[in-house]
Amino acid sequence: HGLGATGSPVLSRPWQLLGLPVVTVPVATAPGGLPLGVQLVGRPDAVPELFRAARWIEGVAAR
Repeated sequence: HGLGATGSPVLSRPWQLLGLPVVTVPVATAPGGLPLGVQLVGRPDAVPELFRAARWIEGVAAR
């Protein structure tokens, strides 16, 4: 728990069961200091595009 944990994987399981790639990108920090993230779900045949989108969001969030 806390900042050292990545959180529960339960939020990505439905997508994984469907065979869809999932990535979570940290984008901000909540007032209590916990990280906030955005979860992206891609098409099974579009993993490179999913990672490009994740890198783009990560770059925008870092500004």
